[in-house]
Amino acid sequence: MRIIETTTLAAALCLGPALTAQDVTPPKTDGKHAHHNAKSFLKKHPKLHAHIKTLADKDGDGKLNAKERAVAHRILEKKYKAWQGTQRSERKEARGENREAHKDAQQERHAVHKETRKEHRTEHKEKILERRDAHKEHHAKHKEHAEARRENRSERRDTRRDTRTGRRQTGRPAARKRRR
Repeated sequence: MRIIETTTLAAALCLGPALTAQDVTPPKTDGKHAHHNAKSFLKKHPKLHAHIKTLADKDGDGKLNAKERAVAHRILEKKYKAWQGTQRSERKEARGENREAHKDAQQERHAVHKETRKEHRTEHKEKILERRDAHKEHHAKHKEHAEARRENRSERRDTRRDTRTGRRQTGRPAARKRRR
């Protein structure tokens, strides 16, 4: 009776509620002693051993001949393949869920990044508007200052004209400014 460790786990599946996965622990094998380990494993789990025996024992004598052992092995292999199929579908489903979770997280990161970029653009626009306003303010002050200088010049020019014309009219020389 050559049973590998994975088929013994599958055998536990054919018992259904009789044994749980916690009750069945697979034998440790290095490949060379699989037969011995499977045999000792079945001795440790008599319910599993009895169930397999009843399924494979066709003549009902309580012993397994070579053909019945082959049948037991096929039963275990079938159950193991069915169990493998469920394991694959569970892994595939888990991968699908992981992909969905990853995709959702990626979309969330993208939305956050997009919102952050939008905030940065708004801040940048505000800075540009502030600079533009400061520039306009500076330009307005410069204009006021230039206008004040022009007015001051024109007033001085007018004063000079008035003093010149005043001298002509009165005939007296205008008072001179002292130089320092």
